Amino acid sequence: MGVFILFAFLFFLMFVLLHFFLLLSFFLLSSLMGVYFFPHSMITYMFSFGLRSCIGDGGVLTFLSSHLL
Repeated sequence: MGVFILFAFLFFLMFVLLHFFLLLSFFLLSSLMGVYFFPHSMITYMFSFGLRSCIGDGGVLTFLSSHLL
């Protein structure tokens, strides 16, 4: 049972890190090239939705991500 919990936690951590780094790399690449691959609001929505689904806090993180991006 402990091994299953460990694997589930590692998978969840890998999913969170992959999600975060993919969004960060898309945002950095598009801002460096001066061309937005996604619309600005879509990046903000994806970022805030990812944070909300991973951490569970909606209001503060959505506010921060919409002002940071």
